Amino acid sequence: WLIIIVFCVIFGVGALAALKMPSNYTAGASLLMQLSQNYVYDPATGDAARGAIATIDQVVQSEVEILNSTELKKRVIAKLGYKTILPDSPQYWAPKSDAPRQEADQAALKVLQGGFEASTAPQNNVVRLTFKHSDPMAAALILNTWIDEYQVYRRTVFKDTTGPLLER
Repeated sequence: WLIIIVFCVIFGVGALAALKMPSNYTAGASLLMQLSQNYVYDPATGDAARGAIATIDQVVQSEVEILNSTELKKRVIAKLGYKTILPDSPQYWAPKSDAPRQEADQAALKVLQGGFEASTAPQNNVVRLTFKHSDPMAAALILNTWIDEYQVYRRTVFKDTTGPLLER
């Protein structure tokens, strides 16, 4: 009887601890990174190194850096708003001045930085993305918005601003 009682007490404490833990839901996606014209060196003048191509590891690492950029996170916050990212913090939902807005931005950035992960493997051009959040619908929405904003932001990062100036 003593063994059964000890087992029941330990099992009860473990079950209670497991049920009290906050739930985190993970949304996942994969992105295929390929070499594009953006990664081919094509100088406007001279041609000593013309046509130099980055390796797939260099391409994937630079794309992961874009995915992890603070500017991209700010774009996701601007697109979704504080209510979606911070559902448990209604004091941040409608900031009225700059100081509360900066606080809300910092809180939202902290959630995005803590929940987002981009993982790669050597010599592999697939990037696996995951986002963890307390709300499963918000996790999926945030990750999908992240990918959409990444595609838009990526075009602005690789936009050629010096070419037209040199041509003029």
